[in-house]
Amino acid sequence: MFASCKIEAWQSAYKGIIPDEYLNSMSIEQHAERYKERMQDQNAEYYFVICNGQTAGILALSKCDNEDKANAGDIIAIYLLKPYWNKGYGRMMMNFAVDRLKQLGYDEVVIWSLEDNIRAKQFYEKFGFVFDGSKAEMNFGEPLTAVRHVISLI
Repeated sequence: MFASCKIEAWQSAYKGIIPDEYLNSMSIEQHAERYKERMQDQNAEYYFVICNGQTAGILALSKCDNEDKANAGDIIAIYLLKPYWNKGYGRMMMNFAVDRLKQLGYDEVVIWSLEDNIRAKQFYEKFGFVFDGSKAEMNFGEPLTAVRHVISLI
């Protein structure tokens, strides 16, 4: 269920950002296997957002593995299916994520987004996340740049 929700959310959120060939070739089986492995990580927590008995989104939190962020939590996934956009669920998810990472004792929270994903970056900035200058190249059928946003919890 986690994989199918991620794929459907990506196909809506990243349309026009990640090449269609990549988005259309995403396999539930492949992503399910990846999540099965990732869910063994003791530093990660995974959540479903259920609305009227239906999965509306997914959230994944972890200890940040960026070398320069020794005591940071990471929002590694925050995806909402398109029918649930602009209804307050994303705000609820982000508030929960930041509060939970603070409860776990982290000093700051990081979240990465694709540089061209203006909608996501604006959403993160509404919560006080700021671009800290860090970038990474990712390949989704073509090279794309990811940018890191950070918010202090202290």
